[in-house]
Amino acid sequence: MGASRIYRRWFTAPAVAIYTLLFIVPVLLSFYYSLTNWNAVKMTHETAKFVGLANFEKIFSNADLTAVIIRTIWFALATSAAKNVLGFLLALAFNQGLKTKSALRAVFFLPSMLSPLIIGLMFGSLFMTKGSVNQLLEAIGFGYLARPWLTTKSTALGAAMIVDIWRSMGYDMVIYLAGLQLIDPGLYEAASIDGASWGQKLKSITLPLMVPSIVINLLLNVSSGLKVFDIIMVLTNGGP
Repeated sequence: MGASRIYRRWFTAPAVAIYTLLFIVPVLLSFYYSLTNWNAVKMTHETAKFVGLANFEKIFSNADLTAVIIRTIWFALATSAAKNVLGFLLALAFNQGLKTKSALRAVFFLPSMLSPLIIGLMFGSLFMTKGSVNQLLEAIGFGYLARPWLTTKSTALGAAMIVDIWRSMGYDMVIYLAGLQLIDPGLYEAASIDGASWGQKLKSITLPLMVPSIVINLLLNVSSGLKVFDIIMVLTNGGP
């Protein structure tokens, strides 16, 4: 028993060392520098002087901070909900016996592999005043809705949300597909014998067994939404 315990410690030691080096140490250093006047531009450790909580006081005394936090939380929650719903619906659709399901899965997953820079430039041209979105609105008789979507305060955040949802819902779809394929088909067969409808199967079998996948997608989406920067910066250069 004692020998096995020693072996376990030796086997876990490299993982613990890597985790400490790549996570624990940077977190502690970040906290230390947040208590100093260290300038990341000058990158000189000698000029760093301890200032206590002055940096935090300066941040939280900023009148714009509350609005920024609210917008960020709203962005994270709204995009997470939309990506999960759309990703789940796509997974349900492409988990059926469609002949083109492999090609369709690839098409919807492809945007998640593209660089945010490429996506931002592409949608930046689509949402321009004379871009394809406004041209389409004019063609179908809704020209009065045309506007510069990314430079108008009332629409910039919504346009950025649409782009982020389009980019990531395919990634959610893949996770949901993996979860759906782990469900025993025998459960659906037994439910069909008992006369259960599609909705009853979804409610009583699919959703309960998909909880782990739902939790994973929610955590990943909320986390990425709260840290979003690249796609916003490319699309709006910081916002109107």
